[in-house]
Parts: sequence; structure tokens; C-alpha cells
Amino acid sequence: MSAAVGGLSVVAVGLLGLRDAARDSTQSAQPAAPLVGATAVEALSIWRTGRSEPNWSVGAFVLALGRLGGHMNRRRDGVPGWLTLWRGLRKLTPMIHVLKKARPTCGIT
Repeated sequence: MSAAVGGLSVVAVGLLGLRDAARDSTQSAQPAAPLVGATAVEALSIWRTGRSEPNWSVGAFVLALGRLGGHMNRRRDGVPGWLTLWRGLRKLTPMIHVLKKARPTCGIT
């Protein structure tokens, strides 16, 4: 039980850092791949736009992850909170696993 709590705590701290980076105007424009991994950016961009876009910014990644978690992305909603990002990450994780498994069989690099 304590190992699960420890692992999930690391994920939660990562989500808080990602949320804070999206709220900072200078960090929001930076590429998201160094923070979350290229595969996560690719999987989320395929879900959101229908094609792979590896050069997403942190702000675009957080908004799309929030959208996956139920955020409405309306004009005055602001940046998604950590709970919405957590819900989005729970849905994104299986997508990442499927993308990693599909690479050797379908030629995705």
C-alpha cells in the first residue's frame, strides 16, 4: 500500500509542476516533450487533432489533457486544475501504452 502511495505522490507532484508551468507565460510556450515525454505528446495530439504533432507547447498539452479530463476550455475557464489533469492522465495512460505497442507492428517511429 505504501509503495502505491509513494508512486502516486510522484505522479501528483509532476502534475502540479505541469499545471504551474502552464500558468507561467514563459514556460507555457516551451515544448512539452521534455517535461512529459514525446510519446505522451504524440498520443494526446493524435487524440485531439487526429494526427501526430510532436511540437506541442506546455500550454497546448495542458489544455488538451484537461479537455481529456473533462475541462470545457471555455474562454474564462482558465488553466485546468490538478484534479482535471489527473482524470485526463488516467485516460491518456492507456493511449500511451497502445501507441508504444503499435510502433513495432505498424512502422510508427
